[in-house]
Amino acid sequence: MSAFCAMPMTTQIRRGLHSGANEKSKPLLRSSRIIVASSGERSDHMASTKRTGADGEKIARKHLRRKGYLILESNWSTTFGELDIIAKRGDELVFVEVKTRRGASTEVALEAVTPAKHERMLKAVYQYLHDHDIDSETQWRMDVIAVAIQAGGPPQIDHVEDAFDW
Repeated sequence: MSAFCAMPMTTQIRRGLHSGANEKSKPLLRSSRIIVASSGERSDHMASTKRTGADGEKIARKHLRRKGYLILESNWSTTFGELDIIAKRGDELVFVEVKTRRGASTEVALEAVTPAKHERMLKAVYQYLHDHDIDSETQWRMDVIAVAIQAGGPPQIDHVEDAFDW
């Protein structure tokens, strides 16, 4: 029970009575329990999403190798975000964003590459080029690989080369 109201904390939260303005009030402990309970469900979903993403990246690396790409790095992180795959084909560096969805179509995965994602990816690419002292004359591009993982069937793969020149 809250010191300022006689109804249970969960009822206060549902009705919007607990604003959290008094950060030191004991009832927040009760609301954190509620958050932890709901975040357990969220963490299961997030774990499943991460597994799906990891599966898609593995499929994408295999796809790239079959097409003659050399995989240089995977999951290279910066403050701007992560570059899923960094590969090389001939003299050209290729930075690959992988989007994976469960289902029969890659369309939803491709739609997930937003202008904001493009901007973060571009910043991460520039950071990679800088951190690895890569010559400004080096050719590079950004690709997107969309993977649809179907239950009981082979994955569908769409590889869009130089994706941000669409």
